[in-house]
Amino acid sequence: APVNGVGANAGSLVTTSLYVGDLDLNVNDSQLYDLFSQVGHVVSVRVCRDLTTRRSLGYGYVNYSNPQDGKPSLSLTRTSSCSIGALKT
Repeated sequence: APVNGVGANAGSLVTTSLYVGDLDLNVNDSQLYDLFSQVGHVVSVRVCRDLTTRRSLGYGYVNYSNPQDGKPSLSLTRTSSCSIGALKT
């Protein structure tokens, strides 16, 4: 079974990474997942944090299983208070 988005075919897993900035400092991984999974199949999310204090740095990444899943998420900037960067594969 896959663990943290990594399965038996992890070497062939291609994901699309989406940068999300201007996050409220209280946003956590679960909230980011809930928001972005509304528009596509999310493989993983990560809110970046300070290594020492564990406080949010105000940005994160959302990984989709393919680029097409991530494209509708660009419309989330109109309904949420975050900035969404370009898709990277």
